[in-house]
Amino acid sequence: MGSSVSCYITLDSNEKMFYWTGEAVNGYVVLTVDRPLKTKSIDVKLIGQRINTEVHGSGKNKHIVTRQRNFYVDFHPFVIQPAHGISYDQDGYYLEPNTYQWPFSLHLVKNLPPSLFRAKKKKITTWINYYVAVTVARSGLHRNVCEFVNITVAPFVGIPRHVSSVERVDENIRDLYIHGILLRNYLLIGEPYIPLELYIDNPGRTTIKEVIVKLVQLRDLGDKSSTEIIFEELLPGIEDFQNDHFYHTVQIPMLSATELFAPSTVYKYSATPSVVWTVNYALEMIFKTRLSFTNITLIFPLMVVNGSRPSHMLTSRHV
Repeated sequence: MGSSVSCYITLDSNEKMFYWTGEAVNGYVVLTVDRPLKTKSIDVKLIGQRINTEVHGSGKNKHIVTRQRNFYVDFHPFVIQPAHGISYDQDGYYLEPNTYQWPFSLHLVKNLPPSLFRAKKKKITTWINYYVAVTVARSGLHRNVCEFVNITVAPFVGIPRHVSSVERVDENIRDLYIHGILLRNYLLIGEPYIPLELYIDNPGRTTIKEVIVKLVQLRDLGDKSSTEIIFEELLPGIEDFQNDHFYHTVQIPMLSATELFAPSTVYKYSATPSVVWTVNYALEMIFKTRLSFTNITLIFPLMVVNGSRPSHMLTSRHV
């Protein structure tokens, strides 16, 4: 940043875990000047960015290619009024040594995709990042002063009015029939469990070693798609199962997903109207058996929401 000037951004809502789309992002830019400073302009921006990272090669030939595209920018130039320690002419502003503070208010429009965090240890990953950036444009050969702070953004997605159960059946292994009914087709972010009716008919006494439950996020961001595992857990109560029958309503633990902020979303990219970005989810149950190379997978499409229950709701079963 240079020895004569530094700046930082402070947000009014430092305790906020995320911002809703349609909400204002308010805060202050604090600029500390140690020596007289000449600047052409000071501005702050709120930027939404799609980032794609690809890892090519391996070993000494390994290299990373990163591509960035801004899909949203809200710009706030500061109109600095002459005051004590500040003067202005046609070349810009002159600031005497001091600490200065200016408020800003930036806006998130309603139609925006949610923040999507970068997946670790993947060769190809695409994510969405939002940040607030301030730039102090200095004159002459001096380097501009820049600072930024990341924020998390989420659109409001309420519980669907038409709530249905989701039913999946597998009977590909002889004498082993597995039937799962997800009692509702949505997950409210922050819920510790989601209920599922599980039927197992096992007259052949095939051993089910364990059941792995995964919450999978399906990202389709135009020309880039990826699948991210939000969490993966063992379903308690079914280890080395050999009984001929099982029927229970099980509570699938969602505690590992409590930091999930991105709801199911459909976003039309305004620069190319025909391009649609989507974020979808699925709950996967993998039944691992003692039979060689034979597992059973049930996949339940699931809507992830962050809004409260509507007053009127229809319930039905969907197969």
